[in-house]
Amino acid sequence: MKRRVQERNIVVILFILVIITFSYAERDSRKLDQLYAPVKTTYAPLQKEKNISGNEEHRKSIVLRMAKVNY
Repeated sequence: MKRRVQERNIVVILFILVIITFSYAERDSRKLDQLYAPVKTTYAPLQKEKNISGNEEHRKSIVLRMAKVNY
């Protein structure tokens, strides 16, 4: 019986240590995210140019989609 109580106490202590460790890790990761977060920029919507061929317009739309995915 005494052994079970000791095992339970050890498990409780380890659980508390894990929670404390993860809370510190989360706090530090938030600090790093704020430190290294990219600067958000806003872009003006592009207006369609006149006399654009189909291929050029298609390339332009692909570039715009890639820019949205990266940010």
